[in-house]
Amino acid sequence: MVAPPLNVTTEQVRSYKTGDRVESTPAAANGGICVGSNDGRIYALDADSGEQLQRHLTGGAVDSSPAVVDGVAYVDSLDGDLYVLNAATGALQWRYRTDSVVLCSAAVAVGKVFFGSSNGRVYARMTIAAFPNRRHNFMQAQPQGRPSLASHT
Repeated sequence: MVAPPLNVTTEQVRSYKTGDRVESTPAAANGGICVGSNDGRIYALDADSGEQLQRHLTGGAVDSSPAVVDGVAYVDSLDGDLYVLNAATGALQWRYRTDSVVLCSAAVAVGKVFFGSSNGRVYARMTIAAFPNRRHNFMQAQPQGRPSLASHT
């Protein structure tokens, strides 16, 4: 049996202009889109309307891709901070400063968010309300790349 052809159109559905290049892969969750831009901002957009919900100015380009788990978006910036946002509204929940440039995207697993920095460290922060720091110097080389993890569902 042959599947019927899909009705695919090349018509643009939505577009949102940021202030510079977008090298970040957008993440979608709970009706919101989270994406970083080289203009130093993290944008939260409504997935249906494309309207801007929030934008946060960071101190550096945001070319890392957000990791979204349980309605929370974790986004790194070249300013050395990890930004944690409500994935649906874009509201900033907290941020964590490293002492160096963050070069890679965050990954979330086992109740922690993990991200690397050019200082040779991999950071682990709890994703629960207390957020105690768990910093480990077990990676001496400069981490690079874009890690991602899937849930067990």
